[in-house]
Amino acid sequence: MRKPAILIASLAVAAGTLLLPASAQAAPVPGRAETAATTGTAATAARSDAAAARSRVNVSYPRGMRRGGYATYTFKVTGARQIQDDGLVLATFLPPKEVSKVRFLRKPPNASCAYRNPRVYCVVRLGSADTLSMQIRVWVKYRYGGTFMADHYWAPVSFESGLTARDYVDQLTRDDRIGRSKTKISLR
Repeated sequence: MRKPAILIASLAVAAGTLLLPASAQAAPVPGRAETAATTGTAATAARSDAAAARSRVNVSYPRGMRRGGYATYTFKVTGARQIQDDGLVLATFLPPKEVSKVRFLRKPPNASCAYRNPRVYCVVRLGSADTLSMQIRVWVKYRYGGTFMADHYWAPVSFESGLTARDYVDQLTRDDRIGRSKTKISLR
């Protein structure tokens, strides 16, 4: 079994710090002052990237449903204040010709939402809220059986004059995809 002093020292080395007095840590190494200043700037930039990475979107969906039934998708955005852009696009791409009806159960504030087959989307103007949520209900046609798959997307956007909400949805790429939901449809 290791001694506690060795364990503490190994943890300090693993964390990148040394157990030295404050005066020894504060003294700069000659010839390394320029490198330390550059490293501090990079660390600040890395922290700002990490803060932007804290904003995330969670999509919940049902694992199964009955034939001719509905699926409810819930988007929840956390850390919306960390996003540096003006707005946010939340979208779900559904299989074409398999959906009979779409309803928005919950919309985020300051959002422009629409359904254009096969896309369900909301373009949200970010405000002071840190969490946003959107909930949609999708009815699947009775003739459809098997696995109902939908792709979910989100992307921060900067608003420009002359562009509509649909233009921002058209700018979504595969890199903006959160994931794919698969809902099993029972035939009974």
